[in-house]
Amino acid sequence: MLRFFNQDVDITNFSSSWNNGLASCALLDTYLPQLIPYNELDNKNKDINEILAQERPEWQLIMAYVAVIYRYFEN
Repeated sequence: MLRFFNQDVDITNFSSSWNNGLASCALLDTYLPQLIPYNELDNKNKDINEILAQERPEWQLIMAYVAVIYRYFEN
């Protein structure tokens, strides 16, 4: 279980843990809390791109996605 500010997100791997979009939203919420209403999100209402729409997204794509976000906001 990872903690993104005040959100507990169960991330056990870089594949299926990302398939509902909540981990992505929690990550973005750490940098853009004013734009992501994380507390209002529901994992039953997916609205995500084709990378995350799979049951088990490719872990390499998720890792690249996270790396891009990190580089953008941390550099």
